[in-house]
Amino acid sequence: MVGINDRPLTLCDPKRGADRRRRIADGVRGRVIAVLMGGDSGERDVSLRSGDGVVRALQTATEADVRAVDLDYAHLAESTASRDWDLAYIALHGGKGEDGSVQGWLECLGVPYTGPGVLGCAAAMHKPTATRVLEHAGVGVPAFIEFGPHDPPEAAAQAAIAQIGLPFVVKPVDEGSSLGVRFCHTQGDLVYAVAALQAEYGGGMACELIPEPEITVGVLHGHPLPILELKAANEFYDYHAKYTKGMTEFILPARLDPPVYAAALEAASAAASALSCAELCRVDMRVDAGGCPRVLDVNTSPGMTETSDLPAQAAHVGIDYADLVLEVLGSALVRAGLMSAEEWR
Repeated sequence: MVGINDRPLTLCDPKRGADRRRRIADGVRGRVIAVLMGGDSGERDVSLRSGDGVVRALQTATEADVRAVDLDYAHLAESTASRDWDLAYIALHGGKGEDGSVQGWLECLGVPYTGPGVLGCAAAMHKPTATRVLEHAGVGVPAFIEFGPHDPPEAAAQAAIAQIGLPFVVKPVDEGSSLGVRFCHTQGDLVYAVAALQAEYGGGMACELIPEPEITVGVLHGHPLPILELKAANEFYDYHAKYTKGMTEFILPARLDPPVYAAALEAASAAASALSCAELCRVDMRVDAGGCPRVLDVNTSPGMTETSDLPAQAAHVGIDYADLVLEVLGSALVRAGLMSAEEWR
């Protein structure tokens, strides 16, 4: 496990960080970098915004041939442009861009890419699987039950209440950006939420609702970034609150007692390690009444928009947006053999 006590947070070392980013920029000079964005998931618009920011940052910070690619999943097999790519920067969110499918395609092409590999993406994207893996690894998670597309909503609700008790959060098994998430405070709410989610997404899960505070921790090449506390204007940090300016207050660092803060950093590192996504992820948590951080979700392609969490956390330790993009790009250079894992760290 990559923990906060056994490896210094070298991301915060200005000289070492500047030297590392210089090596990354030198390593991609003259190479073709495809910034993959768009796709066909419910997060398409966010992905396009992330990708646009990444393209502009790479064009400013490197002398690479940077190409914006709105990826069409239906025609990947016929794609010829990919033959010219030296590296791929993944700015896709949700769906095939984050569940390991695109990562597997790039591995078949021999194109090194940013972020976690196929296993990490697939495991983290499927929420019931991720939650079971984390629980087995000793990471705090909410209690939950899974339901399929054909389970009677009334029976699923009764089973959830009997096993866990109200209130609940109901969410799809493999969506991001809080799409499809509903808070349920009564049995009627839960029945409706299960039925609505089945109609739109198929299966899902009903999770114990952990009270606020809601926090998130970015992890980049094994290092947890400062903890961000989120105060949304809506009931929770939903899609609208995530991507609309002024809808969420960012509190950095999070207002947690020191032992709880340390436990949350440890939980983020442990979650990233358990799900094989320590290269890059964002670990979303809430802290229960006993001060125990509970991991809600692990996102392997965090947003890179102007309102996204990861850039805000990086900026708090002096890493601006362009530098953050270079840091992420380092994971592709490690895959390409252009930089060692230790040099990147």
